[in-house]
Amino acid sequence: MVVARVSGVQKEVFALYRTVLREATKKDRETMGSSTKLGSFISKNNKPATTTSYAASEFRRQAAQVKRSEFKRIEHKIRFGEKQVKLLRMPRVKVARGTT
Repeated sequence: MVVARVSGVQKEVFALYRTVLREATKKDRETMGSSTKLGSFISKNNKPATTTSYAASEFRRQAAQVKRSEFKRIEHKIRFGEKQVKLLRMPRVKVARGTT
């Protein structure tokens, strides 16, 4: 079995993705307990989307816009994503849009 090598930037992207999903899941748990709705984002199957599903789809949409060779742009998006995670961690934030 041959294991593909993963670059440092790829590791950062994977770590950011896991962190975004983890924080979005925490927010979903918090908001499910309260009476507030999860926003107006509607998924493809016409069901209200959770913060987690929005974060995953937005992360993939952003990733599709960048070529693998554009390191500066990738690093910029990583820094932006880390700032969004900080916002998501704030207690007053209920649902985050543009999480990545």
